[in-house]
Amino acid sequence: MYVGQQDGAIKVLTINRTSANNYTVTGSETITLVKEIPNHSDDGSLLIQNSSKRLLTGIAVAGTAENPVLYATSSDFRIGGASNGDLDLCTNSGVLSKLTKVGNKWTKTDLVRGLPKSEETHSCNGLYLFEGNGKKTMLIAVGGQTNAGSPSNVFAYLCEYALSAAVLSVDLNVVENLPDKQDPTGKHPYKYDMPTLDDPTRPNNPDGSDQNDPWGGNDGLNQAKIVTGGPVQVFASGFRNPYDVLILKHPSKAGKIFTIDNGPNKNWGGTPINGDDGKSSNKYSSSEPGSQDVGNFDGLELIGDMDDYIPGSFYGGHPNPIRANPESAGLYTDSPSGKGWRYDKNSATLPLPQDWPPVPVADPKQSEYKKAGTAADKSLLYFKNSTNGICEYRYSGNPLYGDILAAGFDGNLYRIKLNETGDAVLNNKDANRLNLDNPLGSALEGKALDVTSQGDGEAFEGTIWVAVYSANLIKVFEPATIICSNTSPTADDDNDGYSNQEENDNQTDPCNPADSPPDNDKDMISDKWDIDDDNDGIPDNKDFFPLDNQNGLQNNIPKIFNLTNADPGTGFFGVGLTGLMSNGTSDYQDLYNNDNIIAGGAIGAITVEEVPDGDAYQTNNNQQYAFQVGINTNKNTGVFTVKTGILPNYFSSTTPQNYQSHGMFIGTGDQDNYIKLSLNANGGAGGIELMTETDGVTTSIQNPLPGDIPKTNIVFYLTIDPETGTIYPKYKIEEAMYSFDPIQATGKVATTIQNEETALAVGLIATSRGSGSRFSATWDYIEVTPGSITSINFWHNGAKSKNINLYPNPSNDFVNMNINEETSQKYTLKIFNSLCQLIDESQVEYVPGNDDHKIKVENFPNGIYYIQVITEGQEQSATVKFIKSN
Repeated sequence: MYVGQQDGAIKVLTINRTSANNYTVTGSETITLVKEIPNHSDDGSLLIQNSSKRLLTGIAVAGTAENPVLYATSSDFRIGGASNGDLDLCTNSGVLSKLTKVGNKWTKTDLVRGLPKSEETHSCNGLYLFEGNGKKTMLIAVGGQTNAGSPSNVFAYLCEYALSAAVLSVDLNVVENLPDKQDPTGKHPYKYDMPTLDDPTRPNNPDGSDQNDPWGGNDGLNQAKIVTGGPVQVFASGFRNPYDVLILKHPSKAGKIFTIDNGPNKNWGGTPINGDDGKSSNKYSSSEPGSQDVGNFDGLELIGDMDDYIPGSFYGGHPNPIRANPESAGLYTDSPSGKGWRYDKNSATLPLPQDWPPVPVADPKQSEYKKAGTAADKSLLYFKNSTNGICEYRYSGNPLYGDILAAGFDGNLYRIKLNETGDAVLNNKDANRLNLDNPLGSALEGKALDVTSQGDGEAFEGTIWVAVYSANLIKVFEPATIICSNTSPTADDDNDGYSNQEENDNQTDPCNPADSPPDNDKDMISDKWDIDDDNDGIPDNKDFFPLDNQNGLQNNIPKIFNLTNADPGTGFFGVGLTGLMSNGTSDYQDLYNNDNIIAGGAIGAITVEEVPDGDAYQTNNNQQYAFQVGINTNKNTGVFTVKTGILPNYFSSTTPQNYQSHGMFIGTGDQDNYIKLSLNANGGAGGIELMTETDGVTTSIQNPLPGDIPKTNIVFYLTIDPETGTIYPKYKIEEAMYSFDPIQATGKVATTIQNEETALAVGLIATSRGSGSRFSATWDYIEVTPGSITSINFWHNGAKSKNINLYPNPSNDFVNMNINEETSQKYTLKIFNSLCQLIDESQVEYVPGNDDHKIKVENFPNGIYYIQVITEGQEQSATVKFIKSN
């Protein structure tokens, strides 16, 4: 068995079946040739990195066991987008490689270099090798670079390229017979480089190509071109992120071509301007129109039949303005070479390449976005969750023969039943073609990413093998015959350990041992029936962390939750969150709806697609979707900072109303004791609210925004001094830092921060209370890291940044304050004691070159103090700490 790893390594496993349903790896080998392909920046320059790593997302196996041949797709390993922004990763980093084994040695040749890679994880994905009629063709599923066709903040403002968002075909009869060439290292022979545009920002080689080609897409200025008659072509278009591609071999269905496309996410980006009239544009609109109206289903697409399919004729509904309207779509760039929409080759400021466009012929149908679940979209079947790897079940001794198997990120393995000719789906489905059939397999312990099966005469014939991404394991399913009546509630007809009644209550199949209910603690009582899902002795309705039997005490600082797929692979959706803000009566499973959440995704984020009106405020205590995790803190932990990023479009680009808010919190874990920092409605103008609730009693402080509701990321900070219980709320908008006066944690929140027996709840929170309307809310990460408030580094003041330092610290009679000002600036200094009581206030002016400001503290009692530094007229502040000690 050959298994590709995300970091570029390929494992070769020798497997032995020791008994029924029991398989053992008896030997292994690791191939690192793909992993060692050099990475580059988006200007084409070589990336200097400490260790080899590539994002490997597809492999295909050919040849024989004695003389195997592997094909693999890989690209730049980095993941940008959202608050990670533009990492300058190489957007031309996609490579198709061929690996062969002679004797005991593997060798690699890169067949095609310069294919597209998005700013996040969408890249060159699954492969299918088709050989027939004298042709040898490799199909490659290539992900898109936008959410729904238009540049967006979440996708780092990248446009679709000429070869992105498509299934590509590579003519291996041509490419494999080209002469070998050598890369500059002499270690990576290759066959064919994709021709690229003549980037106006890069010098040319003597042959007219750009230096460092094919590397460095440079936000599209150096993207690969579609060449008429070339060996790489668009086979089918209109896919946001197809992970796999499949051609059936069943005698009555042979030649049918399928893929499943991952649909767009609300709030992650909109549709192109002028998309409905065939004249779509890459011009960026900051309101990202269409972002709230996309259809987040994953659709099974029947591309056609290899016998009569016309390459390029299929369009799946995800727009690509460059292919639709090559002459006028233009290009949006957000890079050091210039930010804005480029539409003129002769522009003095933002020129297009002189050989623009990269597409020879317009295909206007690729302008229009086709929403999943509507009549306009032709998918045969939809899935609610991300559904990726697909294969044909090829063992004729089982009723599954000729059907498609699909791996779901929801931990399920799905069966797609086809009719005899393979052009229709027989699954039960609703009016929108959403799959209603039970999974073939469930409770796979993580996110199922890929699947393969063994056909007649092959080793372990009839078995199904599933790669579970977040759990780092391979699951094996063997065919079985089950005698099942499902008539006795107490019986267990499929012998999976759960009674028929329990399975019926969970809507799993009591006649299928591979389809079992979720059971977090593996005690053979399903989560739906179990009143204590983590076996910690605390009932679920009172457990602040019902998926964590240590209740957060194992989570020492620093702790970072990137909200990416399979990181760390535990908790809700595998992103590490283990509870929801509890009201003490509702089971945690009633505080969220899985179908209303997008978790992980291409960028690493959590989106609640429709934030309901539940709120923890005072006696309401009906807050939903407030996911949280426990962090081990106590009085001696030292200063630490809780940091959370949220992403636009805030309030779904509408005017916020009443008590709508979107932010973060810390607290005990219940809905009566917490501190919340959020972007809120503030009468429709938007603002930043700091709310404290203690035993159901709230206090609120409202700050206005520095301008309109932002179109970019907002970062919230709560810096906590557990020794004193003092909290310093801050937030960052447009790279400028703002803060509230420090506050004092009291009551149960203070106890939780300082008590070593309870973990501090840290989480995400949003509400639509009182508005009568819902909005999409997206969070990008949670970080809990050691912090220092004895000095502030890189405190932002508009476009500048500065450091603030206090010395000596501790001090007996005075402290000096240093601010590295370049121009004269006036400040207000407020001094607070450890109870956050204001004890002194003064105005000072800093003049470059003058001595540091001296603050007398000789009359202060011994203890801890905080100085808040406020910039005159700019509503920006920072807080530093000092100790008075004789």
